Amino acid sequence: ENHASTGDTYGNMAAVYDKQNNSHMAIEYFTKAIAIKQAVHGKNHPSVAVDVCNFGVFYLGQGRPDDAAPLLRQAHTIWLKALGPQHPNTRFCSQQLQRLP
Repeated sequence: ENHASTGDTYGNMAAVYDKQNNSHMAIEYFTKAIAIKQAVHGKNHPSVAVDVCNFGVFYLGQGRPDDAAPLLRQAHTIWLKALGPQHPNTRFCSQQLQRLP
């Protein structure tokens, strides 16, 4: 179960549950995706940041900025160190952080 593609699949499932307005299942699968990717790649891998950022954006969409903020900061830090400030992922995450109250 701790395989990178399983983590990707769980992240995709979280997005589907989000689109279906099933927040309970979305949270469960975002959490699983992040745990698997951290186990496979380590906590500071750009692949981990994808799901961490998506989870943060999910929480923003749910009107839960206090839950979104640490996730978005974590993803931004990972991408900033790994990819630099001009990378599209880093820039996207910066834009999401600006949405926080």
